[in-house]
Amino acid sequence: MITNIYIMNYKFKRILSFLLFLCIIFTANITSFAKDTPNVKKIKEQINGAAAYLTNDIESYGVNDAVDFCILAGSGADVSEFSKSFLSDVKANLDRNGGKIVSSYGENLTTYAAVIIALISLGENPADFNGCDITKIFIKTDPSADIITPNYYRIVIQAALCCKNSEKFLQALCDAYIGKYYKAGKGVDYFGFSCDNTAYFIDAVCNSGIRLEKYKKVINDAIEVLESYRVDGGYCFNPKYDTKPNADSTALALMAQSSYTACFGNTEKSSAVLNGIYEELCAFEGSDTGVFTYNNADSPYATRDALMALSRYYSVMPKHTDLLNQSFVFAIIIIFSTVCAIVLAGILLLLRKKKKNKTL
Repeated sequence: MITNIYIMNYKFKRILSFLLFLCIIFTANITSFAKDTPNVKKIKEQINGAAAYLTNDIESYGVNDAVDFCILAGSGADVSEFSKSFLSDVKANLDRNGGKIVSSYGENLTTYAAVIIALISLGENPADFNGCDITKIFIKTDPSADIITPNYYRIVIQAALCCKNSEKFLQALCDAYIGKYYKAGKGVDYFGFSCDNTAYFIDAVCNSGIRLEKYKKVINDAIEVLESYRVDGGYCFNPKYDTKPNADSTALALMAQSSYTACFGNTEKSSAVLNGIYEELCAFEGSDTGVFTYNNADSPYATRDALMALSRYYSVMPKHTDLLNQSFVFAIIIIFSTVCAIVLAGILLLLRKKKKNKTL
């Protein structure tokens, strides 16, 4: 009888010890994960802060400002005060040019793309806007035509991805970008090589939706090139000129790595990389939330790059928060199980004592 009670007590102690061990481990892990994962609310506040700073002196946006406006609208920031004037200008432009979009740069891929992205962000249908199918005209444009700047390929490719029957057009855009500007092992050559040029390239090709093996090889090469610009505290523009990190290059690196993660899948390693770059970018935050600096002074250029990066980074954040929620639930289950086991063990011990007293 005494031997049986001893064995049962020993088993309960082993079970309790194991459950307590799991409780400690999962509680520690969830605390660590919560600490290492940036606050989603903070990132959203930075996006809104950046947009507010960039639009502070702006009265309205039109077709000629479509690139700037599509970045703002596409970021998820509130642009409602500018939407009416933008839509009116697009309608007037279409009427004036016989159903085509013509900006100060003429009829071009970049402006078409920026208008398409902006319209979608505002809840409009670019395939049926003011009686015109802007997407149809857009994808019939020569994909090998010169872009205003190759860094705008990301906008053109993003817009093409939103159009129907655009697969061949998308592939032709990517082929043109790679063929004209990309050099293996060096990155994008646009007035020289730089972190910024290569980051734009990664973001563009990763978001093309094309998963051909040849693009994967080029993207992986570009990621290696991008990491060659990493320095203590972030990323530099080009170590030949300056090895100090700056907000622009660090922001664009975050944008590129976020798109790479979205393209090839989120892992513990990629999360750590993204979170680390984000923290480095935050070190360049200036006088207000979402305002970023260059040479310690608030800069609209650095803030614009940060806005693009933060919105892209924010788009992959739900994966982090889902994992956080799952871990939290799991930790609660372990804690609840441990408490139940302790209570059950206490009840059994009391019953044994009563039984023992009766026996005596």
